[in-house]
Amino acid sequence: MIVVVLIALIAWGGTREVPQQPTVGTSVAVSPPPASARAGAPTPIAWEVRASAGAVTTHTAVHWGPASNPGSLGTDVTPAASGYPNILPDYASESFALPRSFTGAIVFPTAGTAFYRAHAIIGGLHYWSPEYAIRVE
Repeated sequence: MIVVVLIALIAWGGTREVPQQPTVGTSVAVSPPPASARAGAPTPIAWEVRASAGAVTTHTAVHWGPASNPGSLGTDVTPAASGYPNILPDYASESFALPRSFTGAIVFPTAGTAFYRAHAIIGGLHYWSPEYAIRVE
């Protein structure tokens, strides 16, 4: 009788379902976006790259410039094609395990309005945050 119970427990243990990790959507977001900056002074910017545990980014940065490029950018849009000529390079040429938050500071050289997005390359695809505007005084 004990042998039968042991065999049944072993068989049950080998067939029970193992719960799967939920898949996290991949996204990039600036958090929180600064509303204004001073020309010539460092402006802190933080962004978060959300992805499933185990994912890796081979590039992440904030890309910025004087012209707006509204709308969403697809995963095929490279930084060169994004319309943002400047970059915050702190994490642009290394690989990082995800999910993770990043911080840096941009020095906007002149007063006016600047537009920016955070960006990450994951699995060869480009992920972009929404576009943000910042008033530079």
